Amino acid sequence: MAEPYKLVFIVGPTAVGKSSLAFQLARDNNGVILNADSVQTYRGLNVGTAKPTLDEFKMVPHRLFDIVEPPARLTAGEYFPRAREALKECLEKQHVFVVGGSGFYIQALEKGMFPVGSSNPKLLAKYQSVLEKEGGVEKLYEILKEKDPDYASSLPAADSYRVLRALVLVETEGRSMAEVQQSFEKQQEQYRLKIPLLKVGLNMDRETLRDRVTQRVEDMVANGLKSEVEGLLARGFEGWHPLSSVGYKETVAHIKGELDEPRWKQQIVTATMQLAKRQMTWFRRDESIEWYRGPEETPQALKRIESYLNLGK
Repeated sequence: MAEPYKLVFIVGPTAVGKSSLAFQLARDNNGVILNADSVQTYRGLNVGTAKPTLDEFKMVPHRLFDIVEPPARLTAGEYFPRAREALKECLEKQHVFVVGGSGFYIQALEKGMFPVGSSNPKLLAKYQSVLEKEGGVEKLYEILKEKDPDYASSLPAADSYRVLRALVLVETEGRSMAEVQQSFEKQQEQYRLKIPLLKVGLNMDRETLRDRVTQRVEDMVANGLKSEVEGLLARGFEGWHPLSSVGYKETVAHIKGELDEPRWKQQIVTATMQLAKRQMTWFRRDESIEWYRGPEETPQALKRIESYLNLGK
């Protein structure tokens, strides 16, 4: 007998139309949207994250948006149990559309996370202090190279989140990341979702995507991105982690007088396109994703998902 409610992942790079597709599906098919965008979990970051509008929030249930108050930070390890709990609760009464471009969060929700390291607040605080006050990510990366050179060589030196997480794991476990990963793979089945799911990806050619990103940046500026960031800075949140994300980092620099308006906008476009490239590199590794080229194939994606929702009826 078919499950009454189904799970669909809608993934892909930023600005390809994932949220619009998910909204239409949830509105028309008794669904809820479950957020898998790391920055949209933060309250107060609305314009620069292209978060759903108030009307959209009212029309369709949304979960795991605005769940973190400044100056707190949410890690993938903390997201995982909250997302699993929300997923279990929602699937009892609605279809669930998991939407986002944060590949690590999506992987955590689907496949689980090995529960180590996150329970070591002393080490986390120690390396967080290095990151913020004693040499930055460059120093962290040098420490990781000493402790686990093989894993360090697989990471971008500027990826502060993964470098920090690796250091805490390596020191907590007393073994290399390769050994930690082997342990996780042996136990992975107990963490992996045990329910059927469909994964649909949206993508588009670089020039079309760049045009969409450029228009999105213009819209964000017109809708008050600068004012949003000025308000957060006025409250003393300049060091808040999500303000280093794409769009916000450049806006902080603009407010400080480091970028004039044309360079501010252009740097957001450039950084967004770089983010999109990294997102696609991540998602291409997953052979279970069914890809559709937007915007011309988005109607086919919609039909495919609705067909899946109606299976067994």
